[in-house]
Amino acid sequence: VTRKHDQAPQKLKLIVTHEFWPYIKTKPLHESQKQVDQLEEGVVIQIEVIENKELEALLNSFGNKVRYSTT
Repeated sequence: VTRKHDQAPQKLKLIVTHEFWPYIKTKPLHESQKQVDQLEEGVVIQIEVIENKELEALLNSFGNKVRYSTT
């Protein structure tokens, strides 16, 4: 995994579409995953991770089913 030595974990909030939520719920992205809210456009989850290129590639591979931002 690619990361800098001084990089600390960050909380990422992700919005998962309602259609894709059952998959993410049964196959969590990370052990820290927890549901924090539910919106019209999807379920909001939070994971606490060190951002890296591999994570970004994984999240991007879901296309418009998952949107994310650093909190």
